[in-house]
Amino acid sequence: MAFIKVCLFIAFFLGQNVKFLYGQTTCRFADLFTIDDLVSNRDDAIHRFKMHMCLWEGKFGYGVGYNHEIGITYDGHKIDYTTGDLHENLQYWTAASKEALHVNILSLYLMDNVYARQFFGNASQDAIVEILERKIASYNDFHRRYPGFGGFLPWFAANGSAMNLLNGWETKVPGLDNGQLIWSIKILIETLKAKNLFLLADKYQQRIELMTQTAIPVFYEAERGGIRCESGILDMFNESQITNPNNYVTRGTCLLDDPYEGIDYK
Repeated sequence: MAFIKVCLFIAFFLGQNVKFLYGQTTCRFADLFTIDDLVSNRDDAIHRFKMHMCLWEGKFGYGVGYNHEIGITYDGHKIDYTTGDLHENLQYWTAASKEALHVNILSLYLMDNVYARQFFGNASQDAIVEILERKIASYNDFHRRYPGFGGFLPWFAANGSAMNLLNGWETKVPGLDNGQLIWSIKILIETLKAKNLFLLADKYQQRIELMTQTAIPVFYEAERGGIRCESGILDMFNESQITNPNNYVTRGTCLLDDPYEGIDYK
């Protein structure tokens, strides 16, 4: 009997380690680590923790949290906390802040970052480029239909075959989220150039040039000398008005005071 118990223990131990080495079957991987493991980086614990995290984050960000048809993120998806199964109610909206994170992780992949590669399941570079092509095509299509946003993104609906307006955000746009997106696109452009992907870099450069042209008219409030948290748009469909400061008004009273999250017009 004692021998059988030993054999069962060894089998259990090996099974657990095989599961550890070749991938968890659950996203609850935190129990594999202790605080001391991570503080002292015992057995390369920090790297292993990041690899687990990016594996499971990727199942959201490269899976259910992303519209593969148009290259655009979703805000989220409800799950059953017991089983991990998806609920039907997809949070189909998104914003420039979510897009900024997506652009960042795509850039990291192109920088040959091991964690970004884990996030995307070691997808090919061609697959990553295709995401970026679809994303900028979606941005451009949205600007064509709603030029009043000046190339910036409101909160919008990302389900279906195109980006669409979201209730409550039909005529306003946030400064903070778009500041994050600008920095992300700037990094992406340099990364694409380093990979000799110049045509794709040019497409994103054109987006930066558009936002540079419209940033002050859209977000600068001359009366108080600051950057609006939210800008209201008076004429959404006349593209000639996207550089006219009189086409934009401050929503509420909030002005941004953080150049690292908001738009720094200087």
